Amino acid sequence: MSAVIFDFNGTLFYDTDKHIQAWRRFFLEVKGEIPDEDTFKNVVIGSDNTTIFQKTIDPDITPEKIREYSFKKENLYFDECLKDKEMFKFIDGAELFFEKLADAGIPFGVATGSTKLNIDFYIKNLEPMKKWFSPDKNLVYDDMTIKGKPAPDIYLAAAKKLGVEAEDCIIFEDSFPGYLSAKAAGAKEIIMIEKKEDFHKFEGLDGVSAVMENYLDTDRLLSLCGVK
Repeated sequence: MSAVIFDFNGTLFYDTDKHIQAWRRFFLEVKGEIPDEDTFKNVVIGSDNTTIFQKTIDPDITPEKIREYSFKKENLYFDECLKDKEMFKFIDGAELFFEKLADAGIPFGVATGSTKLNIDFYIKNLEPMKKWFSPDKNLVYDDMTIKGKPAPDIYLAAAKKLGVEAEDCIIFEDSFPGYLSAKAAGAKEIIMIEKKEDFHKFEGLDGVSAVMENYLDTDRLLSLCGVK
């Protein structure tokens, strides 16, 4: 296996609840109503901001309005993160897994639908972020030039940044749009991160080799990555 690519939100950092709360606050303030649960599941969670605004507010939304709304929503999300200091950390076992990958000489990186605003926030406030990931070396984010998930573009860009082909990568994801993105990119294997009670959502999907709750089973993870 040439490289490992991680989604970020919900995959390395459990923050789905914080995004949902921030989106609920956002939609109440902007539209006066909250989208239904199916929209949250299939559009809001796992998609980039541009796609979300196009599908929930205006298909012809302008770049200026996208920037305005993104800034508003993400600041609501930052507020939710900073209020919950106990959970503002990488998922259990992630850093040890990074260390093992580095020891084995396997490059790894992040491909996230988060914006630069979010990336700057994580690097400033989430202690391990700066140690392991950098936009200059191994992190690709939504810079408004890359088509968002479920399109494969962000994983293709991340693989290119790591100097490998996407079909030679293991991709870690947590959402269905992310799974579709990884699949479309041609990932050889996809590992889904999900809470145990929801494993059934991803088990048996084509290309999914494992569904795991965290990164504590290092030996299994390394085996899936071809490290003996």
